[in-house]
Amino acid sequence: MTNQSFVSENTRRNITWAEVAKIFHLEHLGQKHTVEPVTENKKPPEEMSDAELVASLNRVYNPAEIEAALIAEEEEDAPDSELSKYYPAPYYAKYNCLGYVKHTKDGEVEVQLCNFAPRISCEILYDDGEEVTREYEITVRDENGLDLPTFRVPASSFGKLDWVGEKLPARCRLDVTGSVEKHIVNAMKGSSAHADLRSIYAHTGWVKQDGEYRFLLPGNPLCEVELEGKHANYGMVAETRESDLSYLVGMLELTFVPYDVMYPLLSMVFLSPLNSFLRQAGYEPKFVFTLIGRTGSKKSTLSALMLSFFGQFTELSMPMSFADTPNSILYAVSHLDDVLTCVDDSHPSTKNDVDNMNLIAEKLVRGYGDRAQRNRLTSEISMRKTRPPQGNAIMTMEFVPAIGESSLARTFCIETTPESIDLKVLQDVQDHARDGVLQRCMYSFLCWEKESYLADGKDEAFIASLRESFAEARWMWRNRLTAGKIIFHDRLPDTLACLTLGFRMLLRFLLDRKMLTEDQRQKRLAEFLTILTEHARKQSVAVVADKPTHVFLRNLFAMVDGGMVSITDREKPKIGNTVVGYEDDTYYYLLLDKSIGEVKRFCENTNQTFTLSSKALTKQLKEEGLLVPFGASNSDSIKVLKKNVRVTRLRRAEVLKILSTLD
Repeated sequence: MTNQSFVSENTRRNITWAEVAKIFHLEHLGQKHTVEPVTENKKPPEEMSDAELVASLNRVYNPAEIEAALIAEEEEDAPDSELSKYYPAPYYAKYNCLGYVKHTKDGEVEVQLCNFAPRISCEILYDDGEEVTREYEITVRDENGLDLPTFRVPASSFGKLDWVGEKLPARCRLDVTGSVEKHIVNAMKGSSAHADLRSIYAHTGWVKQDGEYRFLLPGNPLCEVELEGKHANYGMVAETRESDLSYLVGMLELTFVPYDVMYPLLSMVFLSPLNSFLRQAGYEPKFVFTLIGRTGSKKSTLSALMLSFFGQFTELSMPMSFADTPNSILYAVSHLDDVLTCVDDSHPSTKNDVDNMNLIAEKLVRGYGDRAQRNRLTSEISMRKTRPPQGNAIMTMEFVPAIGESSLARTFCIETTPESIDLKVLQDVQDHARDGVLQRCMYSFLCWEKESYLADGKDEAFIASLRESFAEARWMWRNRLTAGKIIFHDRLPDTLACLTLGFRMLLRFLLDRKMLTEDQRQKRLAEFLTILTEHARKQSVAVVADKPTHVFLRNLFAMVDGGMVSITDREKPKIGNTVVGYEDDTYYYLLLDKSIGEVKRFCENTNQTFTLSSKALTKQLKEEGLLVPFGASNSDSIKVLKKNVRVTRLRRAEVLKILSTLD
């Protein structure tokens, strides 16, 4: 009997006798009929035949009441009945399917929109540091009652419903009915009244919220930060332990890494949380710290150790490398405010690898050195928003990048060697870093910076003090370099001033935390200034050596020494295809176009860059006082073996002086 069934016209599904029995055992109509239906022979229902049961039910209950009871039972047992509360009228969810009540001339009709129930479960404000966009977190239950994985959709593309095909399985489909997309969007927008609201930051660094400064990093309990890819290794350990600061002091005192490497590295670390305020002061750091060393010099390990103040990094999990594309690197660093990052050496093995590394280095250095991005247009011919590099960066390389004088002046290069590193102590420090010691040190520093300079409206005074301190440090460095007879690029005092501010801030923090005495602070600062002076001397030599005129002369005379080309005596000239000029006791007379062609070929074969034209090189030689004009002309003809030869005349003594400084 229980396997027999009939079709309910309204519900359009089979109803078994078991369901009928369940309904009519006084579950819905029991308040009206207080006795079970009986037959003429007084049999109990379980002993009745089908005909007897139907006859008995029809005598006791009105057919309309039976149908209404069946519908009520279906609605009460529907597993998705709680979903309807999310949707405003006329929308509803029934059997996990979204629908709406359509008003017609014949009355209300239920229309199914799709065979799943989607809703907005969270509205997200997504701040990438440049603009705030909106995203919706979508929750979906399919018709089988299965809750599908949630996903996010940008608000700008939400209404197109492309996410139905992209994010949902093929079994989830839209019904073919009028304006189905508009109805679904409207219903889901209505469901957002029950949605959570979250603010997610996609960048790091200081932000001011409701008058209070917070430092954005994953792990900060006061804000939600999401970073992509390897940048997810950035993170904060929001606790302080005074004992941890002893390890920081140890990094200043121990010689497991030479002071002339460790001090500048630490100055970069503690300069980084000042960047936002230096930018407002008009003196944002505009250089890239470049750590140079051959394989085995631990340059990647040391860089990862410095980054460990801001997260969990090793030499195998660096944020970026020269194997990445230039655009991906510039995009990534535009979201790393007030922290230190690193573009790690990729060990170039071919000329193409070297050329690519120099190209990336050039773009990175220009980005940080100018703190600007190129303007770009969107497909709609409107200006695309761009964001320059943020925070500070370390590059690790095996050699000084061949990026020209101007770009090299935007770097600060320091060399490390394998024999200068105490590997055992370095391993101990790495172990402490993995335990979060350096992250806790940085959290303590950030709390101190906030308490000392940012709380209670002190930020404007802090910015003003940074402006004054920077100007004082820059003037000090100009005088110090001049007194030391160091020839320097105009950018170098600015770079040294920034590093000095970072190191001073570190020492002031340790002094306030009673980890250093005033005498110890003064001693460390004096050592730092001495170290930086020596690095400045080396940096100046490197920058001067990369002047196009110096690159030209260095390579031309290297070819002369190697017998690849020749400069012959003007009075007793030699003839041959290798001759690129003539000389006497006062001047060099160069066949300039031929000399430039030979130098360019030589540079290409030796992984160097030299691209100046004859006109541009002539201009620079003249500006530097090397070229002696022939009256109003920069070149003229001279007699060589009774033939007129057009040459450019250079001062011999000045050329030899430059070559001696490049040895």
